[in-house]
Amino acid sequence: MKIRHIAYSWMVSALLAGCFMAGCQQLDADSEMGNPRLFKPGNLRAYANYNGLIVRWDRSPGATGYQVDIARNEAFEPVVASQSVIPDSLVARFENLEEETRYFVRMRGLSDKGEEFGSQWVYFNGIDATTGLMPSIFKAVRLKDMTYTSVTLRWKEALEADQLVVSSEYTEDITRPVTPEIMASLTTTVEGLEEGREYRASFLNAGNVVSYVRFTIPARPAGAIEIDNTGDLKSTIENAPEGATVILKGGQLYDYSNAEILLTKSVTVQAAPGADNPVIAIKQFVLGGRDATDVNIPSITFSDVDLTGAKVSGGSLQPSLEPNDHIFMFDNMKNAPRQIAIGKFTVKNCSVHTVRKAVMFVNSWSFHLESKIRFDEIVFDNDIVYDLGRRVDNIQAFLHLNTSTNNTDVHCAKYTFSNSTFYHVSTGLIEQRMGKFNGPTPTPPQVQVTNCTLDKFAVDVPGAWYGNNSSARYLFHFTGWNKATVRIDKSLLGEVKFDPKDSYLLKYNALDGATLSSWSNSYLSSGALAKDLSTTITNLNMSPDELFPGRADADYRLNPAAVVGTAGDPRWTLEE
Repeated sequence: MKIRHIAYSWMVSALLAGCFMAGCQQLDADSEMGNPRLFKPGNLRAYANYNGLIVRWDRSPGATGYQVDIARNEAFEPVVASQSVIPDSLVARFENLEEETRYFVRMRGLSDKGEEFGSQWVYFNGIDATTGLMPSIFKAVRLKDMTYTSVTLRWKEALEADQLVVSSEYTEDITRPVTPEIMASLTTTVEGLEEGREYRASFLNAGNVVSYVRFTIPARPAGAIEIDNTGDLKSTIENAPEGATVILKGGQLYDYSNAEILLTKSVTVQAAPGADNPVIAIKQFVLGGRDATDVNIPSITFSDVDLTGAKVSGGSLQPSLEPNDHIFMFDNMKNAPRQIAIGKFTVKNCSVHTVRKAVMFVNSWSFHLESKIRFDEIVFDNDIVYDLGRRVDNIQAFLHLNTSTNNTDVHCAKYTFSNSTFYHVSTGLIEQRMGKFNGPTPTPPQVQVTNCTLDKFAVDVPGAWYGNNSSARYLFHFTGWNKATVRIDKSLLGEVKFDPKDSYLLKYNALDGATLSSWSNSYLSSGALAKDLSTTITNLNMSPDELFPGRADADYRLNPAAVVGTAGDPRWTLEE
């Protein structure tokens, strides 16, 4: 019996030792038991610029070098370029690649004992392996730089060029000589262009392109309603036909800071080209109107306008005064059964700022048992969003789609925030706690945050009016859902004051009722170390001031020492 016990113990020990060796040495399925391989290098990542890639990884113990390949397909047939890297280096740089091209990356550790002893391949197929555009001497072309038939081009400094060529796929090129006087003026206007057409303006020198910029001339939609600030914007929007486009003359203030506008039909409100964005100072847009009737709105879009809850005095905005509560709101959901359905709600190329409570808010504190509000998707793209929430009434999130009771039926299936900057927000981005649903429970909300810059959350605007409420909230507040998902990709968090004591405005955890399902190529400063984010998103070990040297003036261009690839709002990588 004792002999059997000893034999059994020896066999178990041998098996455990074999398993340990296999795990530690990471045997390839095709290798023999006598040829243990190296660990795979860990934490492979890639960062793109306009015509190159930087690839980094963590060390593989025992490696005598590394091999890094790039290709345009997952099969790596063919390999576009390959580099052998010495063991003391953990970076490879590829240059002179094609612009706007996605590259696939693989790498492995090498062993001087032979190829069969090297590590297996590690693959990176991430979104940051896509190259961008050549840095341009031209400034970005904005709507204010265009009319329906012309463009005013601007550039940052003089360079050697003898021609300007404006070309489009379906029209003849417009070619102009570039004199020293034109080049020194840093601007020129080109006319005779076509509405809705995409163009490329290029400086050439001796026939070679030295810099270029792309732009699309705006098109005036058929049947569009055009208005300036001497007209009645309220009646124009409220009485417009279904699906109408209302075009506002740019560079003007539309003062409705003491009035509401009812949104009961699909509508697009946008700026006319050729001037700065028009400013709409609004008490509130009432989504779905006030009548106790069902409303179905396929789409609402605001484009290239500034939306503000700031009060107006003497013909100008007064942000230091106590502002209006919100910009968009729902009301009259309690006294009668009522259903409001909005398909896609979009705010793009806008500035959104200065509200006392939330940008979007539900005003009915409880609902009729048969009332509900539904969104398919809420989109904020290429926006500047700031000065939101003045610490009143426990309503301080950017989008606040619930009330203080559970007897509410409000649901947005998807939130999409992209290419935008958010700063001076009292608490979080979204508060949509689970309520009491009229009918089947909807699918859990999904949030996608891509190429965004966040800073000064739970940080007051100097000199502005504030209340004294100090209740804490989550950055993404989905209490009760549990299966809501949040993706934070290619984004930067500067100062976001998560409080370890959960006592002041932002709780220590960034998410409640939700999980962080993706966090690729995103970064935190030392001022945004939420308990649940800091274990997943890379900490740059830089203060907010180090990361954004100009943040005191709302300038979020990056410190050149910050290695973040293409993370953050893209506007700050373009020198205006």
